[in-house]
Amino acid sequence: MNKTTVLFCGSFLENSAQVLAGLLKDERFTVVGVLTTPPAVIKHESHPNPVQVLAEQQGLAVFTPDQLHDAIMAKIADQIGHFDVLLTAGYGKLLPESWLVWPTKAALNLHFSALPKYRGANPAEWALLLGETTTGITLIEMSPEFDTGKMVAQSLILLAEDDTRETVYGKLYGLGGQVIGEMMARYL
Repeated sequence: MNKTTVLFCGSFLENSAQVLAGLLKDERFTVVGVLTTPPAVIKHESHPNPVQVLAEQQGLAVFTPDQLHDAIMAKIADQIGHFDVLLTAGYGKLLPESWLVWPTKAALNLHFSALPKYRGANPAEWALLLGETTTGITLIEMSPEFDTGKMVAQSLILLAEDDTRETVYGKLYGLGGQVIGEMMARYL
């Protein structure tokens, strides 16, 4: 069985790391590299985010550019070669159009709302503020604008009255870690 190769992009603390961990456990996929935000520098000490820590523990190539441009893309390609899927989960940066056609099969984003509701930043906060009783995760094809690509898979959760921003994101990213492999496999 040929495994699908993935360049994973995420930086939303332990939340994105949950999705990466789920993908690493799925035998249908091989993560060939990880793109995340640069480590925070606090009192002259570098503090990588949980995504970078997990990726380094797994021996994966890690890239932490400040900006995304073709020279960074070329550097990554030199190190990891070709890959099938570019997957973002809590990365927070709009990828240049040249990056969206870079993978051989698809550029996908796992968005943490039940699209088409709450595109863009802060989807859990909006769901809570507007009194939603459900929300979810949506796997979409990436497009040049945030969260406007074709929806390819979705999974919903119930919201509780005592849910907070933190509990909702915990539920959503936990669900993402559990089902990302299946969502991608159905699409690919």
